[in-house]
Amino acid sequence: MSTSNDDSDIQELVAKAAITDLLFNYAKSIRNGDVDAAIAMFTDDAVFEIRDAAPEEPDGYRVRQRLSGRTEILAYLQQGSLASVRIYPLIHNPIVEVTGTRASSNSMMTAWILPVGKQLIGEYHDQYRWNGAWLFSARTYTILGQIGSNQP
Repeated sequence: MSTSNDDSDIQELVAKAAITDLLFNYAKSIRNGDVDAAIAMFTDDAVFEIRDAAPEEPDGYRVRQRLSGRTEILAYLQQGSLASVRIYPLIHNPIVEVTGTRASSNSMMTAWILPVGKQLIGEYHDQYRWNGAWLFSARTYTILGQIGSNQP
């Protein structure tokens, strides 16, 4: 016998699967240089912050760049897609929490930067809103470390 509690559990699982797909599809769009697909995954008022881990700082990080709104995020993504190097991100261990029409997640990212042979490891803290589909409303990426060539 189905109860409303069962229905809400199913809705939560469906939302978590959709958000996990969003994470993986964003990484795929970056690997493929598909800026249009990537920007479509953000709300109009989204914020994207890139940080460097800095244990010596009071908050444990240093902000590298803060982008507000789709226009700034799009410019950042376009700049990256035109670079002579390509980032190949791989998302690991997504943990998703859903509360109604809002959600959050934590995931790890490793990435190859080719052809320079650099590797990055970092952590994403993301916020989402339901707007007919789950979209990023905020992304915070903290670069925890890198290995390989020091070339750009």
